[in-house]
Amino acid sequence: MLDLICARVHNSLSNKNIQLNHLYQIFKTFFNPKITKKPSTHFDTNPIYLFYLHTKAPFHVHLNSPPMAKTRTTRKTLDSYTIKSTNKIIKPGDCVLMRPAHSSKPSYVAKVEKIESDARGGNVKIESDARGGNVKVLARWYYRPEESIGGRRQFHGSKEVFLSDHRDLQSADTIEGKCTVHSFKSYTKLDAVGNDDYFCRFEYNSVTGAFVPDRVAVYCKCEMPYNPDDLMVQCDGCADWFHPACIEMTPEEAKQMEHFYCGNCSTEEQKLLQNAHATSRHTDTKVGTKRRRRNQT
Repeated sequence: MLDLICARVHNSLSNKNIQLNHLYQIFKTFFNPKITKKPSTHFDTNPIYLFYLHTKAPFHVHLNSPPMAKTRTTRKTLDSYTIKSTNKIIKPGDCVLMRPAHSSKPSYVAKVEKIESDARGGNVKIESDARGGNVKVLARWYYRPEESIGGRRQFHGSKEVFLSDHRDLQSADTIEGKCTVHSFKSYTKLDAVGNDDYFCRFEYNSVTGAFVPDRVAVYCKCEMPYNPDDLMVQCDGCADWFHPACIEMTPEEAKQMEHFYCGNCSTEEQKLLQNAHATSRHTDTKVGTKRRRRNQT
């Protein structure tokens, strides 16, 4: 509208087809040029024309109408929120699974840092356990290894996630359920890993791709960090752990061994003892022994 009016004024002045009283009403209605005189018939003294020459461009003109008032939304902090699909209650500090952008992708993992509700109109009753409504959560995202800058590596576990510095305000309706993100030490001690169990041993900077801590203990001849999904055998001499493939052993052979000595620790007598136990003991008794979890700090 502003461009259209200024264009009409410009065309009228350019064509010298000026109806000053009509232009005066237009400016008086839409602008605030502070015109107090009736328009004169001379270009050099006419206040409308002088104002036009002074502004030059329509974007320099100030509107006469006051600015529109912004709609303010009052946010209330909630103590908890009930997931509609499961009726489970979440609170700040809980970890949740959130609906992904594409159905082909796995659920996002996030930590809820805050729960808010929009009290529109100022008359919305806020309860400690909110259901539905316009509820939002401040989510701190966990990244999967493949979502990080460096990508997934051999030592990353299938249930491993990184606590990032990336935060978003999301609708609570996108929450699919609760989950548990364990510390690395707690995860390795689980008797059974459920679908909703994850573990985290790194914090991740989503901009720089840096990890905290920037290094962890490594094991085996390959000098890789421990992947809790992989079977490893422990040397009875030095207590280091080894991947069966790195010591030219199959997983089945590793499960059958009661004693194991690495190349640096083994003697001829220990090798004989190791081989004797591997052939004399029943397979089932070795599986539980060699699948014991390592203690991590």
